[in-house]
Amino acid sequence: MKTHLQLIRSRLLYLERMRIYLLYTTHKIEANGLLDKSPIDFSLGDPHNLAAFRIRVSKFQEHLEKLLTSIAREEEVKYTCFSDVLAFTEKEGILQSEVE
Repeated sequence: MKTHLQLIRSRLLYLERMRIYLLYTTHKIEANGLLDKSPIDFSLGDPHNLAAFRIRVSKFQEHLEKLLTSIAREEEVKYTCFSDVLAFTEKEGILQSEVE
């Protein structure tokens, strides 16, 4: 079984790889002008690019949540829900508050 620090390291590496995929998909969406197109004007590949983007954002969010929870566990933070983990990461400066 991996220690929390090993989990954190592997999740950071995985998130970096996912970030590269997400940047690639974002570039494809921008390059194809999908932000300015009406869905009626989409080519055959456009929905595929949007679906890839949506899936990659969702996966990135899921793995970011796992990373932050692992950090909270390593720091022995008591939490009952993910909101507690987010509050901890904001307090520690790991994430910036939306309000700032």
